[in-house]
Amino acid sequence: MDDVRLILSALWVAVTFCYVIAAILGNFKPGTLEGIMAGEIDGIQITQNVLVGNAVMMVLPGVMVFLSLALPYPVVRWANIALSMFFTGVILLTLVYYNVYKVQVWAYYYVIAIVEVVLYALIVWYAWKWI
Repeated sequence: MDDVRLILSALWVAVTFCYVIAAILGNFKPGTLEGIMAGEIDGIQITQNVLVGNAVMMVLPGVMVFLSLALPYPVVRWANIALSMFFTGVILLTLVYYNVYKVQVWAYYYVIAIVEVVLYALIVWYAWKWI
């Protein structure tokens, strides 16, 4: 087994933990559970499409744990680079959304967002230099 594959897979495990931790901690903010029960979170109406989109976003890092070990070399390299850049963009767009719509962002979110961006940068770095 290639060491880079193991490193990439481990980085995706770390990203997946960050997603789970952020989702759990988000429920502890006052008013969040009431908003969810009312069908809204952070000003967004909860619909089937929103939940499907969230499911895809949450499942992809977990699937990449396996795919980083299983896909053939050129595919796994570019999938890691592309998905890491995509998810970094999502984090940045989320922060822009929160700023534009004046959503209160708690400090834990910044900590997790920074850690995720660093992890994504490491994924891109290892995949990019992988020959």
